[in-house]
Amino acid sequence: MLVRSVALALVCGAVWTPEAFVLVENGVAKARIVLPPNAPPFDKRAAEILQSSVREMSGAVLPIGYESTPDPNDSIEIGFGSEKLSIDGFAIHSTGTGLKIISGGRKGSIYGVVDILEKQLGCRCYSPTVKVFPKRDTLRINAASYVSNPVNSFRAINGDFTADPDWM
Repeated sequence: MLVRSVALALVCGAVWTPEAFVLVENGVAKARIVLPPNAPPFDKRAAEILQSSVREMSGAVLPIGYESTPDPNDSIEIGFGSEKLSIDGFAIHSTGTGLKIISGGRKGSIYGVVDILEKQLGCRCYSPTVKVFPKRDTLRINAASYVSNPVNSFRAINGDFTADPDWM
């Protein structure tokens, strides 16, 4: 019976897709960025990068707040979580109601934010002076759950990027 139901759904084109988390709708912020009260500098910088990128794309400003136990609804949590990650590693957990970016330490939260900006929102940073932010009135993050643990702990940066502290 289950096989018939699945086959029928596929034939009819009915596909279940999880609800996307809305950051901005029609130019109005629908989410907020939340950090723990004792957030380290890299987590704070990750929040600033996300906030400024969303502003550049949509004109909306996502507020940044500090809470010990954030409400998971309509919030982007940066720095909460206890997954085992390598240094500079990150985990992304997104549902229709919220987004969590968990860091393994150092720049993990920044790499997580950049990953979301690139893969989900189409942003690109080719150099400190050449950046692409697609203009949109509505910004959504698709449901996802994944971990990225870098194999290398050393990254060499050359050229114009050495003048940009986010790349060092």
